[in-house]
Amino acid sequence: LDKFSMEWNYQDVSYWLMENGFEKFVNKFQEEEIDGLSLLNLSSSSIDELLSINTAADIVKKPTI
Repeated sequence: LDKFSMEWNYQDVSYWLMENGFEKFVNKFQEEEIDGLSLLNLSSSSIDELLSINTAADIVKKPTI
């Protein structure tokens, strides 16, 4: 990520995710409308929360990369 990342739209972020091996997260990032500026401002805890899944038994599954 660089200074141009701030100007990225959702599609640019999706492309970056795919280019870096994070294809499985593209849909979630699009659903949450994460653009370049949002991506740069995500903390590690925000990313954990964004990508975590609640199961039917109300168990939180953390993302694996």
